[in-house]
Amino acid sequence: YNINWQAGLFHGANRSSLRHRVMSKREPVTFNDGMMDMYRFRFSSLLKNPGLRMQTDKKKNMLLHFTGNSERGTGIFFQYDGEARFAFSPSAEDFSIYIRQVMSIPVVMGPYHNSKLTGGAADKEDFFEFYGETEADKDKVKKRIAAFLCGRLAQEMNATTEELASANLINANFGAREDNNKENNTSKSTAADDVGTANAEA
Repeated sequence: YNINWQAGLFHGANRSSLRHRVMSKREPVTFNDGMMDMYRFRFSSLLKNPGLRMQTDKKKNMLLHFTGNSERGTGIFFQYDGEARFAFSPSAEDFSIYIRQVMSIPVVMGPYHNSKLTGGAADKEDFFEFYGETEADKDKVKKRIAAFLCGRLAQEMNATTEELASANLINANFGAREDNNKENNTSKSTAADDVGTANAEA
C-alpha cells in the first residue's frame, strides 16, 4: 500500500474472521512497522471483505515463482512504483522474484493525515536506514541503488527488442524496423555533419 491508499479507494486492515470484519474495527496497515502488508484481490473479494477494506497479511518477505511450462510470452503482471509491469523469461524458463524491505525513509504526513488508515504512524520514530539481516544484505541494497543511479539496473531488468521478439510479445519485423530507423538516423546525422564541416571549411 502507498500509505494505505490504493487508487483512492482501497485500504488495508489485518486479516480477521467474518464476524470481526463486519461487527468490529480492525487494526489498519501500519505504515512503518518493518513488515510488508500483502493482499490478493479478485472481484469476489469485495463480497468476502465485505467492502473496500482489504484483508492483509504481514510478511517479512515474499518469493514469487512462475512456472512457464516452456510457453513463450507468459509471465507475471505486477505493480512496481505505481506503474504496471510484466515479468517474463525470454527463453520460457522458470523464474522467481524475491521481495523484501530494503530501507526506511522518513515521509512527511499531512495535512490530511488519517491515523485510522496508517495506524498512528506519526507516533513512531522517523529515521533513514538500510535494511538487512546481515551487513552483506545491506551492502547488496547499496550496490543495487548505485546500479540504478548509474543506469545499469535498467539495462539488466528491461527487456530488449530481441528478447521481446523471442518471447513472441512483439512481431519480429518490429525489431528490424527499429534497427533500420536507427541506421537511417545515423546516416542522416553523418550527412549533416559532413555538410556542416564542408560549409565551415568553405
